[in-house]
Amino acid sequence: MLAELDFHPDPDRRVASLGFAERQLVAIGRALNHRRRIFILDEPTASLEKHEIERLFSVLAGMRARGTAIVYISHRLDEVVAIADRCTVLRDGRIAARSRRGEFSIHDLVIAMTGSAGQDVAVAAAMPGELLLSMQPDDAYDLRLHSGEIIGLAGLLGSGTERMLRRLFGAAAGAARIAIRGHEHRLTSPREAMAAGIGMVPPERALGLVMNQSVRDNILLPNLDMISRRGLIDRAAGDRIVTRLMELVDIRPRRPGLKAGALSGGNQQKVILAKWLARRIDVLLLAEPTHGIDVAAKAQIHALIAKFVGEGGGAIVDSSDLAELARLCNTVLAVRHGRIATALDRAHGLDEAKLRVAIGG
Repeated sequence: MLAELDFHPDPDRRVASLGFAERQLVAIGRALNHRRRIFILDEPTASLEKHEIERLFSVLAGMRARGTAIVYISHRLDEVVAIADRCTVLRDGRIAARSRRGEFSIHDLVIAMTGSAGQDVAVAAAMPGELLLSMQPDDAYDLRLHSGEIIGLAGLLGSGTERMLRRLFGAAAGAARIAIRGHEHRLTSPREAMAAGIGMVPPERALGLVMNQSVRDNILLPNLDMISRRGLIDRAAGDRIVTRLMELVDIRPRRPGLKAGALSGGNQQKVILAKWLARRIDVLLLAEPTHGIDVAAKAQIHALIAKFVGEGGGAIVDSSDLAELARLCNTVLAVRHGRIATALDRAHGLDEAKLRVAIGG
């Protein structure tokens, strides 16, 4: 089944050791294992590269030809336009529009979803400032991040971009030796990365949130040192932080006691961002920051990233959406086999086609 998707892992390898995109393919392969009359896919291409997406679409076309009805749920509107015979747009739990193939475009879908055409966020800063983060010279990566700068990581499935971010957050084998604002650190755990001024938004929201705990608790969890005095937590101070952050990142509904698992994907992503913005960190690591969220929430996430770097921070973004990287980043590093192969910057032109060539896709 995985061969149909052109994915050839060691079948005895534990799923936990796979990257997010690889686990997506395993989940799809498992669902393909039986003949289905109805096949429902919810954001199946999140973090997949063009090649894997094309293979999936080929498999779906074969299923449709054999009489399978397919329900395809996605916020990647180009995919909806490309494969859907009919499209239904939902907004606030109600049907906002219905169209048949040839009657809708991406622009039409955005307006139906949000009520407006939407706007892209420009690159955060044209002139980066002081050096924030640098890898040690003997490390595998030559990585230097400045204040006011967004660096993108682009690579094919298994290229190692996700591991790069995990190492920078002390969450992967092999300690990262870095300097933050000139101070050297050896990161062997997330605790050490946080103490150095680094925060991370993981590729799966379940890894960044305690889903059965409240929005309030999730925002405060990595910030208890800020509201603790002599071992006691100042709840009033915590409430002030949560209220400010929920307004700042526009978490809806404004109910701090609501469990994180009850929120939409976009609002869950905002909660993860909020807990790091509360710490006033220097470096923000983001893996697939907008996968599976609608265009309005995506624009808000981009604006928050731009605001963070505009106020002196720096961000490193790992995304399978090359158009997102081209639109958001000052520089994009193409990663192959766990190493940086080349760097493309905005000054010399940065677009999806060039990035695809650089990563070998």
